[in-house]
Amino acid sequence: GLSAGSLFTVDRGTGLVSNVTKLDGLSASGINQIAKNESLNKVIITYQDGEIDIIAEKNGFIVFVEVKTRKKNSMITPMEAVDSFKQQRIIHTAQDYIVKSDCTLQPRFDVAEVFTEQDNQGKTKYHLNYIKNAF
Repeated sequence: GLSAGSLFTVDRGTGLVSNVTKLDGLSASGINQIAKNESLNKVIITYQDGEIDIIAEKNGFIVFVEVKTRKKNSMITPMEAVDSFKQQRIIHTAQDYIVKSDCTLQPRFDVAEVFTEQDNQGKTKYHLNYIKNAF
């Protein structure tokens, strides 16, 4: 069965949830679950009461990345969608992660803006704008 500490996929069409593998030590680190959204090809880490899209170590930093997607001509940009409330939630979740994982690296908060648009054949094209130290 599924439990905290499992890696799983969710089929949006059928609602079927499937275990992929058991990750040892995940529960001890305080991570509730890791899920991969197949349609967005995105890994989501749920931690305590928050969610962080990507956590990575890079050049002496622990990097917390928020991934936001919007249509190319949307009223607000993906970065604008990461408002002060969302930023505070990410910071709180990151602080909790740092404490529980005994991480000593300097934290950094980045935003990956993904813009989508349809080409002439109806295919979706993606454009990435990666913002380091976004907040």
